[in-house]
Amino acid sequence: FCDSITLTVGNASFLSVIWNTGETTKSITVDASGKYSVVVSNANCSNGDTITLTEDCAYEVYMPTAFSPNNDGLNDVLVPLSNEKDIVILNFVVFNRWGEKVYEATNFLPKDQRAGWDGSFKGDKCEVDQYVYVFTAKMPDDTVKTYKGSVTLLK
Repeated sequence: FCDSITLTVGNASFLSVIWNTGETTKSITVDASGKYSVVVSNANCSNGDTITLTEDCAYEVYMPTAFSPNNDGLNDVLVPLSNEKDIVILNFVVFNRWGEKVYEATNFLPKDQRAGWDGSFKGDKCEVDQYVYVFTAKMPDDTVKTYKGSVTLLK
């Protein structure tokens, strides 16, 4: 799970519900990894169950495989993308085929066109070619992931 998950004992009526967290409701919401158990009782019987939960947030940031900085309003800027909230791009660097750094930006949100590469280097438009990028992203759970790949500049 990621963020939180609700555990419930179902729709039956019980005289007693006791979770290992100390709660006595039919459902609990948990937001931490661990072992959770519950015991339910009626007049003459009781039953219990245990589950082990692991927090695993698969936050994703992605990069287009091509962009076309031709000022037509479509894919004019190369920038990391994500639909997740609270992700920060810590560093984004683009290199040409000779390993020369042609662009760098730091500390911005995914989809921020102002922080993306417009396909230029030292004021000149770059050639149609393959470029290599690397960026690091800080996720909402404070983990940092590094992404690497190549992108095609089209016109």
